[in-house]
Amino acid sequence: MNRLASKTSLVRAEAGVPAAAGSTNLPITITDWEDVATAELPEPEMDAPMEFIETYNSISRQLAHVGSPIVQFVAAKPREGGAEVAYGVAWAGASLLGQRVLFVHASDEPVPAMAGPHLPNFMSLNDVAAGRADIQDALVRRPNVDLHLAVIRRASRADEAFAASFRIANVLRALRGGFNTIIIAPGPANRDPLSAILTKVVDGSVIVLAAEGTTTSTAKRLRDLLGSGGTPVLGVVLNKHRPHMPGWMQRWF
Repeated sequence: MNRLASKTSLVRAEAGVPAAAGSTNLPITITDWEDVATAELPEPEMDAPMEFIETYNSISRQLAHVGSPIVQFVAAKPREGGAEVAYGVAWAGASLLGQRVLFVHASDEPVPAMAGPHLPNFMSLNDVAAGRADIQDALVRRPNVDLHLAVIRRASRADEAFAASFRIANVLRALRGGFNTIIIAPGPANRDPLSAILTKVVDGSVIVLAAEGTTTSTAKRLRDLLGSGGTPVLGVVLNKHRPHMPGWMQRWF
């Protein structure tokens, strides 16, 4: 089972960083939240929910000057657990802290939450951006909890991906006012340009690294890529940490 490292470190952002600019004319409003379909979104796999809570709270503190922040969790390469960590933080914010949170799954890497919602009217944000669906049809809500789920489908060609990403960015800006936090999980940065495009939309990025699986040079390149968009890199989550001591000894530490 993947789990967050026992010491999750989020570096504080520079004070006074403005919110991501941008506006849209898209008529995206949710007039009745009861119109949003419901599904039993499962709890994330985790050993210590406090680490997800601490990460959510740290992001909220760093972006306290932003109303309804949009944050992306980005892994450098596949199988580092970026989408899984992002969902865990979104789940903690909604289920444990009582926040209205939208988790946007935009990666081809699976998370357990995506196994359930196969609803006939479960459209994607691509459909909303193209005018083929209302926003209510692109959201799924966990019953009795303000955890919402949306997906971004990957385009088959690179030129289509860029065009779709910019349209979807407008949808995300329009959704900002409906949630306390929007958490996005794009695909790994080494094969998906979405995280770089979203630096013009998000208020901050969190890097997800696999313990002992990511080189320092790779981590620095990802930091520079995400920081080049003008919004801060809020910190790093170390995932898949394994202690180097026998299980019987861990009970004493």
